[in-house]
Amino acid sequence: MTRVELMQQHIVSAERDVVIGVDDCGPWVVQWIRLACGREVKFPRYRTREEAYGLIKTAGSLVALVDPLLADVGITRTDYPEYGDVVVVRLSKRDVAGIMCDGGLVLFRGEERGATFINPGKFLLAAWRVPDNG
Repeated sequence: MTRVELMQQHIVSAERDVVIGVDDCGPWVVQWIRLACGREVKFPRYRTREEAYGLIKTAGSLVALVDPLLADVGITRTDYPEYGDVVVVRLSKRDVAGIMCDGGLVLFRGEERGATFINPGKFLLAAWRVPDNG
């Protein structure tokens, strides 16, 4: 299956209601990494939005939380994100994890049903290269 086909499959997976700690923005991106390259990221568990925000606050930021988790599975930072890479983007009220798509757009799983595309512009905070499976 091509990366584009995998991405289409992953977007469809977002069509159900969000379950915090299962398939909100962080766990949904971790599921993408597993699908795209077969690596298992040990993302911390939480059950509420408040617990998630607590993990981020303890780490210092979402980037600070994510960076060592991805480094542990050999996924490294990049200054030039490409299709399928993982990113962190600043929204008006919070930072979110997402996946880089065509045209410089970022796909993220919001707190509503479905996935959303945004143009991150200067609000792209960090990116990590997700290798192909194999």
